[in-house]
Amino acid sequence: MASPLEALRHHVTGAIERGEAVAIVGHPAPIKPKGDLIMRFNTVTFNVAEHWLGALINGDETGLEDAESAQLAEWIAANPCDHYSVGIDLGFCRDDISGLLADCVELDLMTAVQS
Repeated sequence: MASPLEALRHHVTGAIERGEAVAIVGHPAPIKPKGDLIMRFNTVTFNVAEHWLGALINGDETGLEDAESAQLAEWIAANPCDHYSVGIDLGFCRDDISGLLADCVELDLMTAVQS
């Protein structure tokens, strides 16, 4: 059974593929205070080619060659994290995943600190 988020993603993706307008309106769930809840992260920043972002953030490796997928999997295994955050556009620079020159962005790898 699909989670509510997966069901929503499937519905929205289908609507976009059919060329339909999509608007998501909702009300955030009420936050139940549980004292001081602050999540802290250790952050490491990499210069990453834009073409890796679909695979890193959405798990979509469409367009990557088999060798590129293997290279990315090796990089992910060497750099585990809990969350990715895409930063500024760096323009043309050296990609930290492949070592090649490409249009890059800053990518923060965030790992939750256990208190």
